[in-house]
Amino acid sequence: MPPKTREELSENFSRFLEVLDVERYDFVAEFRDESWLNEEIFRLLRKYNVAYCIVDEPLLPPVIEVTGRVAYVRWHGRGSRPWYYYEYREDELKEWVPRLNKIASKVEILYGYFNNHFRGYAPKNALQMLKLLNSINSRQKQALNQILEYFDKEFIRIIKEKGHETILAGDLNAMLSLFMDKRRLERALEEKDNVKIIVHENNILAGAVKDYSFKINLIDKTIIHDCEDWRKRLSTKQFCKHIGGVFLYLAKDDATSILKDIITNIDEWKFQTQ
Repeated sequence: MPPKTREELSENFSRFLEVLDVERYDFVAEFRDESWLNEEIFRLLRKYNVAYCIVDEPLLPPVIEVTGRVAYVRWHGRGSRPWYYYEYREDELKEWVPRLNKIASKVEILYGYFNNHFRGYAPKNALQMLKLLNSINSRQKQALNQILEYFDKEFIRIIKEKGHETILAGDLNAMLSLFMDKRRLERALEEKDNVKIIVHENNILAGAVKDYSFKINLIDKTIIHDCEDWRKRLSTKQFCKHIGGVFLYLAKDDATSILKDIITNIDEWKFQTQ
């Protein structure tokens, strides 16, 4: 629609909605500008039984409005450069569980769509959401397990593929980035001030980060730690913020030396819990 006054836009939009065959099809309106998110527009959508597309993205607020027989939620992603290059974390998906349950109680059908991505994040996140909602069937559960297994192997493949390059560069942050996403690395920078080294001899490094203990054994090639995020990431051999903080706390030569060993011998290193 051409830019006009708000009244003219509403009138044009109303005429457009009038011609939709809502008896045969379900329609969903997705807006790309916040100016459309107002009660007048929602009233028109309700009048013509057209669903409002509820979105999760950086440019628009996650307004929850049910305006039709069905509801449609679209997870675009929360990234940058661009925002749709994104894999939702489980805690971000959990935020939506109470919202989705509330929406589902008001409609006949609830649709959910994760923005497609060449790395396969969409089916992974969609199946994870079904699991969180206790709506996953046996075939979907099997598919999710296969996807998670693939991603576990993919993390390790990336470490092997990019490891040599990062070792040659000697950049500590680049090395840590093989084991941590940007968010965790930022939090690791905050945690390094909470690191306390108790043992640092005979190829053993042990201590605590706040209330969480850790032990790195260079002979046995093991890292033992006990936070919940660490437990979740064991199969992918990825660091939590506490272990990242330990490496940032150490002298750079010590940190890079241990990381070089882990990167070079990733298949031999064991990540464990207490």
